[in-house]
Amino acid sequence: MTLFITDFILLGVFIIGITAFIGVITSTFAKTLFGRKQKDYFYNQSDQVKKGWRQIGGKS
Repeated sequence: MTLFITDFILLGVFIIGITAFIGVITSTFAKTLFGRKQKDYFYNQSDQVKKGWRQIGGKS
C-alpha cells in the first residue's frame, strides 16, 4: 500500500510539473511570436509611471 501511495504522489507531482512547464514554454513562445511590438509594453508603462519619483534609501 505504501508503494501505491508513493507512486500516486510521484505521478501527481510529475503531471503538475509538466503542466506548469508547458504553460511557461507556451507563454514565452506566444509572446515572442505574437507579441512583436508590444513585447516591452508593460515594462515601458511601468517606467512611465515611475518617472519623476524620488529614490529612497541610500545616499542621494
